[in-house]
Amino acid sequence: MKNKTCIITYTNEKFVPKIQTMITEIREIGKYDGDIVVIIGEDLKDRLQYEDDDRVIIKYFPEIDREENIAKLREKPITEGWGNPEFNKTFMWHKLYAFHPFFKQWDKCFAMDGGMKIFKPLDKILNLDCKNSILAHYDGYPNNTDWKLRRQFDDTQFPEIFAELEREFDLDIDYFQATMFIYDTSLLKDDTFDTIIELSKKYFTSKLTDQGIVNLYFNNKKYYNVWKQMQIKDDETYYYDYTERDGLNYTEYIMLKRAHTCPHW
Repeated sequence: MKNKTCIITYTNEKFVPKIQTMITEIREIGKYDGDIVVIIGEDLKDRLQYEDDDRVIIKYFPEIDREENIAKLREKPITEGWGNPEFNKTFMWHKLYAFHPFFKQWDKCFAMDGGMKIFKPLDKILNLDCKNSILAHYDGYPNNTDWKLRRQFDDTQFPEIFAELEREFDLDIDYFQATMFIYDTSLLKDDTFDTIIELSKKYFTSKLTDQGIVNLYFNNKKYYNVWKQMQIKDDETYYYDYTERDGLNYTEYIMLKRAHTCPHW
């Protein structure tokens, strides 16, 4: 019998203190006592342990070979987005391991970036129905409703790649943030992870590393069209946002990526 739910996060050596703080918040504030998988790469292999909590699983995955992409981008750098994340933020590609077959042992996975701030119990988010879908937050919320998937890809430095993207995918659609998402693991096929990696190498002009790529796979008719906007709030609280909006305070959210009104952020 599979375990019901898993929380996934990711860290390299630099981010370990933030991950440790976040895990403490998940347990003590979020009131979550289930499995937490921390994805690591080469820099922490056989080094990172979590002996105080036997339900924290440190999971090593090998580095993804991106040397060919890096060489191309060094010749023709992309200046928008995060500024050549292929070689400035290489660990971000490790987030794609959240769709590895390893996670089929759980029914539902809740992936979140390291350093999320937790302010209330997580049960309302964890209990959202994600059957046959991936739940995530629209990146343009609440005011940038003209943001479409095409803005996630450079169209200048490698115009031939962008032209192929336009032929193969609908780029004039809303898209979701990859900062956090919840998905039904029945979506994971034997080739899901490999296909996403192939997309990431073929369309290496994604400005924000993984975000555009996971939308190509889970938010497009060519593969899956299964993204749903996650619930924003109920009568008691807002669920999640990248940061506080419209004068709201961090205490009005369950969790935030950037909690600017929180004195401890």
